[in-house]
Amino acid sequence: QPSLLDEKFGCFSFNESTASQSLKESYYILLDYIQTEKIKTVYFGLDYYNFLTNENSIQASQISFKRLNSPKVRLLFLKEFMTLDNACDWIFPVRLSKNNFLEIPQNINKKLTYEYRNYLPIKSDSYYYDKGYVYTDKIKGDELGSFDMIKMLDEQIQWFEKIVRLCKDNNID
Repeated sequence: QPSLLDEKFGCFSFNESTASQSLKESYYILLDYIQTEKIKTVYFGLDYYNFLTNENSIQASQISFKRLNSPKVRLLFLKEFMTLDNACDWIFPVRLSKNNFLEIPQNINKKLTYEYRNYLPIKSDSYYYDKGYVYTDKIKGDELGSFDMIKMLDEQIQWFEKIVRLCKDNNID
């Protein structure tokens, strides 16, 4: 948590991750912050799943896009993510959530429960993500095997390398 880092190291920190955020989105979020902030250190949490797929949820991309402030970075982001096939969803983003409106009250009630807010991390033999840290040595179930059996996609490795270069070029640890 950022507040724990701030207290321990006497700094100002922030957490810029979002659910299902891709490496590509992480690059643009970091690029955006570099425009206005003097960043000293980046702690980058990774899920091996990021390296296994090029698929990206447009809803997740739109969440990342909304966090961008720089018009230049927003334009670069759109050039990377918007295609002729999904242009309407970028221009009229409400279309993406129209089917979820009925789930809002149920979702709010679930997230207000004690159990939801105070779960304990568990050790599991199955793949589990999107709810916090859980120790596992599996990726998306047994069909993909363990971490050492992964075939990472070159495009994802390249985006990770771009993030590292961006940090080095801006003297960020």
